[in-house]
Order: sequence, then structure tokens, then C-alpha cells
Amino acid sequence: MEFAFVAPLLFAFVFITIDLAYFWHAAESFRTYVSEVLRATIVAVAEDGNPGKEFCSNAGKPVEVTTPLTPGLDPERVTKVEVSCTRITAAEGGSGATASRKVVARYTYTHSFMVLGALLSDWTVEERQETEF
Repeated sequence: MEFAFVAPLLFAFVFITIDLAYFWHAAESFRTYVSEVLRATIVAVAEDGNPGKEFCSNAGKPVEVTTPLTPGLDPERVTKVEVSCTRITAAEGGSGATASRKVVARYTYTHSFMVLGALLSDWTVEERQETEF
């Protein structure tokens, strides 16, 4: 009899824990994916400035890279916001020479909860990673 009172709370706690663990796993997989996109973009623009290879611009230029999606992520829930490369020129002496490049990868991921879906709306995670080299 006592189990009938405690069981709903116990099962709710277990399923909510599983739901939150799945969200954490998806969020970490998403961050890993954005890191991989950033790495692929760095490799793609590494030859920027060589004759016939203009990948970056001073105003920021979109870069197209193909990176396989991290296992565990639903491709319909991942949205590309920005993958770009900006050329940063040296200010000393007005030489205009390229000093570095800034690469940005920004994506969003929308997560739907299985158990908590009735109580919570979808959560959107935005990940923005950038590096300068």
C-alpha cells in the first residue's frame, strides 16, 4: 500500500533524471560538433591569401565546410547560424598586411524533452566558438 504512494514519485524522479541526462548528452555532443566545424573551417582557410585562394575578407566571409554530425544528434534540430572567416590586418605603419584571421562557428540546437515535454517547452542551446590565428 505504501509503495502505491511512493511509486509515482520514484518513477517521476527516475524518468526526469534520464531526461536531463539525455539533454546533457545531446548538449555535449552538440558542443563537440561545433568544435569539429571550427577545426574544419581552420583547415579550410589555412591557405587564405595564397594566389587564387581567398577564403577570408575584411568584412567577414561565409565559409562552407562539410563535417559529419556527431552521433546522437538529430540533424533536423541543428541549425547553422554562422561559419565565417574575417581577415584582421596589421595596424602598425598602415602596411595593410594580414596579421591574423578570426574564424567563427555558431550553431543552434533545439531539444525536446521526452518526460518533461508536457511541463517544459523545447530548449534551444546556442553554441558560438571562435579562434584567431
